[in-house]
Amino acid sequence: MTHVTSRLVELGSIEDARYGGKAWGLARALHHVAFETENLAASVADAGLPVLSEGSMSGGLMRFAYLDGSAHGVPFVELLWLSEEMREIFAAMRRG
Repeated sequence: MTHVTSRLVELGSIEDARYGGKAWGLARALHHVAFETENLAASVADAGLPVLSEGSMSGGLMRFAYLDGSAHGVPFVELLWLSEEMREIFAAMRRG
């Protein structure tokens, strides 16, 4: 994928998944790996994997696509485009 940066952004576990503010007590397991991309549409096309879900959040400050990575040993691959503002928010979260 020529448009994906080399930076792994997130390893999400099923244990971390919360819906409606409520944890569902799911077993600990790898849910997805996330990679930031400069061009989401081109990266999705380059990946050649089935798109399972896509959308945007925070008024368009973040766009994402979840791809089926099961043929390559991971449940989901998330590709995401982040605005500079959203990058700053994530950086602040990592700093605590």
